[in-house]
Amino acid sequence: MIFVCGKLGCGKSTYAKQIAQVKSYKMIEVSDIVKGILKQTERSKLQGHPELDSIIIREILSYGPDTVVSGVRQVSILKAFDLAEQFIWIEVSEEERYRRLANRLDDKDPIKTKEAFLIAQERDNTLGVPEVESFIKSNPKGKVVNG
Repeated sequence: MIFVCGKLGCGKSTYAKQIAQVKSYKMIEVSDIVKGILKQTERSKLQGHPELDSIIIREILSYGPDTVVSGVRQVSILKAFDLAEQFIWIEVSEEERYRRLANRLDDKDPIKTKEAFLIAQERDNTLGVPEVESFIKSNPKGKVVNG
C-alpha cells in the first residue's frame, strides 16, 4: 500500500493515479470513502469527524495491499499502516496550489478566491495535515516529491 499526501491543490490525485497505473494498483481517495460513509458530497461538511478514523482504516484495508491511497489528512490513519510500502508527501508552493484550484474545471474543490483558499487550507491544518507532513518526512518509508 502506498499513501500519497500533501496540502490542498498539490496534485495528490494526479500523482496517485500515475503510481497506480505504473504499478497496476487500485487507487482510492479518502474523501470518496468519507463521502460514502457520511452520504455528503460537499467537502466542508465532511471534515472534522475524527470518530471516522477507524471506519476509514477498515475501508482502506478492504482494498488490499496493492492500493494507492490519496488524501489522508489525519496522522492517526497513517500510523495504522506501519506495513505500508511507502508514504509520499507532495511539495508545491502556496501560490501554485492556489492557481491550480482557482483554475480547476471540476467541482472537487470549488475555490475561486484567495480567501476561500485560505479558509480551506486552515480547515486542513485543523484536521492534522501538518502532523501528516511531519510523520512522512521523519518516516524511513517517507518520500518527498516536488509536484
